[in-house]
Amino acid sequence: MDTIETRVQQAYQSLQAGRFSEAEQRARSALSQAPRDVNALHLCALACQATGKAQEAIDLFEQTLDVQFTQLQVVQNYLNYLMQLGLYGQIQSLMKRAVAVWSNNYQFHVYHGISLKELKRFEESVEAYDQALKIKPNDKVALHNKGVSLRLHQKPKEALACYQKIPGGDKIAELRLNRGCALMDLQDYEKAECEFDAALALNPALTDAHENLNKLYWEYEKTDKVMSTYTLGLQKADSETMRLSYISQLLNIGQDDKAEESIKKAISKFGEVPGLNHIHGRLFAKKGDHEAAVRLTEKALDQIPNVPRYRLDMASNLICLGRYEEALTHLDYAEQMTPDDQELWAYKGTCWRLLGDAKHKWLNDYDQLVRGVQLPVPEGYETLEHFMKTMSEQIKLFHETKTHPLDQSLRNGTQSSFFLLGHESKIIQDFRRSLSEAVSTYLASMPRDATHPFLRRISEATNFTFSGSWSVRLKSEGFHVNHMHPEGWLSGPSYIDVPEAIYKEDPKRAGWVKFGETGLNLDPSLEVVEKAVCPEVGLVVFFPSYIWHGTYPFESNQYRTTAPMDVMPA
Repeated sequence: MDTIETRVQQAYQSLQAGRFSEAEQRARSALSQAPRDVNALHLCALACQATGKAQEAIDLFEQTLDVQFTQLQVVQNYLNYLMQLGLYGQIQSLMKRAVAVWSNNYQFHVYHGISLKELKRFEESVEAYDQALKIKPNDKVALHNKGVSLRLHQKPKEALACYQKIPGGDKIAELRLNRGCALMDLQDYEKAECEFDAALALNPALTDAHENLNKLYWEYEKTDKVMSTYTLGLQKADSETMRLSYISQLLNIGQDDKAEESIKKAISKFGEVPGLNHIHGRLFAKKGDHEAAVRLTEKALDQIPNVPRYRLDMASNLICLGRYEEALTHLDYAEQMTPDDQELWAYKGTCWRLLGDAKHKWLNDYDQLVRGVQLPVPEGYETLEHFMKTMSEQIKLFHETKTHPLDQSLRNGTQSSFFLLGHESKIIQDFRRSLSEAVSTYLASMPRDATHPFLRRISEATNFTFSGSWSVRLKSEGFHVNHMHPEGWLSGPSYIDVPEAIYKEDPKRAGWVKFGETGLNLDPSLEVVEKAVCPEVGLVVFFPSYIWHGTYPFESNQYRTTAPMDVMPA
């Protein structure tokens, strides 16, 4: 007899046998008779997952849980799939519901912490791990992850104390890596290097350790060591992940020919997998062949459509080809997954401007949104100049590196490598309080707009947090390439030292910060500087993090010193 139960059983058998399309067909047949049958919905979700129909699988998992949330296996399967896709916003939402039902489920608290960490909600992430530790005290995984969130919350000393509680930590590669990261934040570079080395001795395939060491070698101009760890790592533990990390670093240091050679070798070994198609597209984009980049990124999207990074890179290539409407289609898709992504809004604004769409002026209202605020002078400093001179003397101590970081915007200068506002010196903490006042002044001056990607979040920012903070010292001919701040919501540099060669009456605007030109290397006829601001000692220039900006180079025997920061609603 052809019952719903029979069709569900047949779908299950097809799924178990690896006949996924058949399983989907049979599950849908059951659903045509019983649209809310939990087992049929779940099996159909699993079949769509197996055949790469990501959005359909997600929709089906959601429908299953809307009908009945208490099936533990469904929640676990959905969780695993979302982790595979890296959709942390949806993971957080799922885990928030799950821990309300299964409050003693250690795994759900841990994954709740992981999702909150990836969403940069570090304080809440620590709280989630504390809940896991109530269930399993001294658990290595929860302690380790809690330490990572503490460090990302600008508490490296507390992170190290957390790591110390983990028994046998010296033999855990990931722990040695994260100790190294915390030590970097504390400016103990020699010990950090030792920890990274130890991590790689334990696990030669640990890509984050390779990348951190490479960054260290590059910035200290240890040219003989740059990329050296990968040689041994690839001999001992060649994998798709290792290859992707190696190729990405080669692109960062400008060794494009080696990157292309490595991509070809990786494809011959691992096939045209999404990650390799994507990074191959990145290589062609860097060379200016955006047609080839689009073809390769399209391949990656055909394989995994729900990766925001792929959508953003597709959009940037389409913008470079003048295909703005197509770019917006990909950006709209990405917006459904990551609505607060700053890069997404930078690209949308660029498309709207080049299409002549008035939404560009609504999004990038330079007169309204780009605004300078003078830092208040804290008690104990005679003048603003005295305050900034004291800051300058402290910042000099943080610049031991020899060249600019691999993955940052500055050229011909150096950047501090730790969270500046977390430094315990009196002057930095005085600066933090002064900067907080300036942020509040700026936010209070802004209008409200519930539909605007920046303005709609101001109500959330009554209590804001600094998500990034560093210092930059540019020397003669130094500048910032055009960029935006993907890790922020509100950004801005505080000007600490301004050379005499930088002044308001300068028609060349040497050393000024400029807004509007993209970082996409478009034809100059398509670029426009919408606004430029002359730096002044003690001035902070605030702007939404998605706004394109860069600086004009300058010539001087004096340093141009800034303390940029990113802010997020708390």
